[in-house]
Amino acid sequence: MIGVYTAQSKTDTETPILARAVFHNWQGGEPAPGWLSALARLHKGYSICWNPLQKPNFRSRETKASIRKKRLISRNEKQAPLFAEELTERSLQSDPEYYAAKTERDFMREEFIREYKNEYEEFMRIEGGSNGQT
Repeated sequence: MIGVYTAQSKTDTETPILARAVFHNWQGGEPAPGWLSALARLHKGYSICWNPLQKPNFRSRETKASIRKKRLISRNEKQAPLFAEELTERSLQSDPEYYAAKTERDFMREEFIREYKNEYEEFMRIEGGSNGQT
């Protein structure tokens, strides 16, 4: 597994990441590099974070909308089987954007996934075939 240790600010949003160390073939329990820990200790408010670098999972808007509708129907059928159709119809009418996966949060998540995917691809391009730590 490829992962990234970062010295990350707990409060500063302008420059949240102080340093990064990328690991290939990471085994659970490996400590952060000493230089990264020392750097975080020098700067108050920084902590060491471990983030596995995984290929992003992206669902299309249509797939997300379909899943939301299926879960709504299933939930209504479990809670009130006699009124499931009516409750489902009311829910779909009361919040059509949510069940069409067109909310502001959905758009923000898509943007986040695009940025994460670009970062992942950049790491894979730079760190490509090397093993060990960089």
